[in-house]
Amino acid sequence: MSNRAGQQYAVQTFDQQLYAVAQQVKWSMPDVFHSHIIRLGGFHGLSCFIATVGKLWASAGLSDLLVDSGIYASNTVDQMLVGKQFNRGVRGLTLAYEALMVLLFKAFFNWCRDENRMKTIQPNVWKVFLDCHSSFAVPSTSQSTEDIEEFFNVFEEHIVPLFEEFRTHYCSISPTFAFWDMFLRAVEILLQNIRAERDGLWLLHLKSVSAMLPYFFITNRTNYARWTPAYVLDMLNLPETVKSSFLSGEFAVRQKPGTFNGIWSDMATEKNYH
Repeated sequence: MSNRAGQQYAVQTFDQQLYAVAQQVKWSMPDVFHSHIIRLGGFHGLSCFIATVGKLWASAGLSDLLVDSGIYASNTVDQMLVGKQFNRGVRGLTLAYEALMVLLFKAFFNWCRDENRMKTIQPNVWKVFLDCHSSFAVPSTSQSTEDIEEFFNVFEEHIVPLFEEFRTHYCSISPTFAFWDMFLRAVEILLQNIRAERDGLWLLHLKSVSAMLPYFFITNRTNYARWTPAYVLDMLNLPETVKSSFLSGEFAVRQKPGTFNGIWSDMATEKNYH
């Protein structure tokens, strides 16, 4: 098949159950299937990850938050948090994440003021923040890539260290804070995985998939806990030609030209053939 297509290797994506069978066949006959690169479907993997988030936080207040806010009905939330309504699940978790992050940053700046840490933040940091805010707040203003990159660089250098110190401090003294801080970090893994696919960032894809592993184990997602490590190890030992293609973003599927529009290969298959 690879030779007929003029390729040295053939990359194929399978859902978890078929992935397990395909890998075992490949391992049993490496001489026959050495040219086949087998990938684990990311769309279904992320759906499973959403279900792990639901299992850990749904009954702890996440379901009530999504229902009582009037965003979703109760039955819809139940379906979302078991990974069955993907788009709504992603949106619901993102909304909860944004709401909690607003509260977290308010508490963070109050902590900075109370602990006299504001003076450690250079004045130019606030100027960069205000300039970036203005470029997004005014519709007629264009947002340059340089401005956004400068914002992220300044934020990472001057704010992130303080922010992590704040989170570590309160996690050590408040179990409730630590519990919901874990939720925020879990949703960040989800968002990183989505961004990796949208932008074709292979290393971020591997990082986010690896970060999902502990959640698969602690929520008894046996199949993904068993086969995700095999997938990650396989992807860390790719042939150079395939690795180079993946690093250039060719692991994601783009159905039309543009930016931030890549999707998982198993999602593309379902959209085309179902």
